[in-house]
Amino acid sequence: MDLVSNAPGCLDYSKVQNNEFSIPHSNSFVDFNGDCAADLFITSKDKNNKTIFETWLRNPEDQKFCLVDVTSLDNLDISFVVFGDMGMIYSLSLRSIVFR
Repeated sequence: MDLVSNAPGCLDYSKVQNNEFSIPHSNSFVDFNGDCAADLFITSKDKNNKTIFETWLRNPEDQKFCLVDVTSLDNLDISFVVFGDMGMIYSLSLRSIVFR
């Protein structure tokens, strides 16, 4: 089953297609854009062993995931990323990044 959306506004999946999950890695199913659908956050490693943050939003039109952000973290070795609504105001925030 193909879960990657090619809808307008999605980044080219080939940017992360050959990445591997970082070990250890973080992933989260969270609602980044407030549409009450589970979006996806993944940490991966590229071919140069750099940590990559991938942000995928659920596309309501085709029910697939749309790659919307790829952030490369040069010279940082990340173990885990944690999200949460710490202020209990129904707003998601990056809570913690754990470095090795």
